[in-house]
Amino acid sequence: MIAVLGGGAWGTALAQTVASSGEPVLLWAREHAVVTAINRDHANPLFLPGIALHPGIRATGMTGDLHACDIWLVVAPAQHLRSVLAESPVSHRPTLVLAAKGLEARSLLLMSEVAAEVAPGSSIAVLSGPSFAAETAAGKPTAVTLAAADMAAATLLCERLARPTFRPY
Repeated sequence: MIAVLGGGAWGTALAQTVASSGEPVLLWAREHAVVTAINRDHANPLFLPGIALHPGIRATGMTGDLHACDIWLVVAPAQHLRSVLAESPVSHRPTLVLAAKGLEARSLLLMSEVAAEVAPGSSIAVLSGPSFAAETAAGKPTAVTLAAADMAAATLLCERLARPTFRPY
């Protein structure tokens, strides 16, 4: 199972994309209203209005639920990445695919450096656009870049995340 950490527009769009092939997705969000709307209505009107979400997406507000997921698409904002990972059960060393942009303001570290500090031993990759959440969630063709220090791991991630309308390279 794949987890998405972050229930904003981009996190929800990535969850929608992954679920489109039938893979179960667990989306973690801080906002109780987002968790409720996704589970009850298959929608995220707060961050991605007008998009009907795949029923294979389950939402949670409990980081402990993430332990069953082997890949985490981490879409928390850059300034919250450290705290989100710190409160999540990363002891089982999931593969982290970082989709947050920017630097951590207080340390000036890249997101990959923050993740390496908080989740030592986890395989880390970075996913980057150009992309638009609403278009990706609606199934419009999207190409993204996936970078990782381990080329074999990057290749496996690209294969696992690729969909007919979503192509990581």
